Amino acid sequence: MALNLRKAGLDLNSSAFAVRLQNKLNRLGISENMAESAIEKLHIHCFTKNLEIPKFLSRLDYLNDLINGISVPIEHLDKYISEKVDILKRLDKDIHDMAKARNDMASLYKTTIPDLDEYQQLRPIHEKLKQTENENSKKGIMIKEKEAEIRQLEEQLEKSKS
Repeated sequence: MALNLRKAGLDLNSSAFAVRLQNKLNRLGISENMAESAIEKLHIHCFTKNLEIPKFLSRLDYLNDLINGISVPIEHLDKYISEKVDILKRLDKDIHDMAKARNDMASLYKTTIPDLDEYQQLRPIHEKLKQTENENSKKGIMIKEKEAEIRQLEEQLEKSKS
């Protein structure tokens, strides 16, 4: 056996690898023909897609991690992606509809989108201004009431002096 390995240009490490690989294939129920066929198909796929096999396998690992991360079995991945695409399309449509409604409202009230944007930015300041004006108005009324009370007290004081 050692002579045959040496003639083939192999050493004991290569032989040990072959034994480990054969044991792995046996445990997985994969025949040598199936394994060779899978490797050949992988090679053809990568060749036609102009991909290096290690890069393809790296992407495959990434996809496997991604699938595990979203907890979706691979057999349901196409349905999961379709559902997410449908949701994305609905959201895009909603955004488009809202933008159209905003433009329609701007036209209806004879304003422009920049005017609306400016209003949105100034709205908190405007609301604070209105609140301050209301508070000042209330304080003004209270001042007038107090001034009226002071006048009454002054009148009573004058009457009491006379």
